[in-house]
Amino acid sequence: MDDPDPARAVHGRCTDPDSVLAYLAVQQEPLKAAGYTHTEVPDSRVTAYSSHSARIEVIWSRRTADNTEIERLAVHFEVRRDGSGAWRVIAIAAHPTGADRIADAFVTAHPVPVSRRRAQQKPLRPHHSPSVRCPPSRRPLPRPR
Repeated sequence: MDDPDPARAVHGRCTDPDSVLAYLAVQQEPLKAAGYTHTEVPDSRVTAYSSHSARIEVIWSRRTADNTEIERLAVHFEVRRDGSGAWRVIAIAAHPTGADRIADAFVTAHPVPVSRRRAQQKPLRPHHSPSVRCPPSRRPLPRPR
């Protein structure tokens, strides 16, 4: 599936109510032109990091009055409470998807365990190695005795 319209991407921040409304207007224009009336949510997941921050992942199926799908997005939000206790969106990432489930819409990376990572690393050469040239202002450390 192709990326959404680059004109709908935001690069920067929405720091005040007017910039948020402008961003939302850009998002809604192509949907309204396509006959958008409502959004269905086939799947969603909320992960609380703490009582003041969380992650929300959702699949949005944007539809017309006759229930024809216009667009399907997997959307990720990072949210936090502000000083007044209201939840605020601090980051959004979205991409087109054909998935019905969050588990199928987002790729989960499995980091290499630390023990395996250490085994895969090449040993570092000490500073006093003849192949390492230090600038004149930096002299190599003396060899430990």
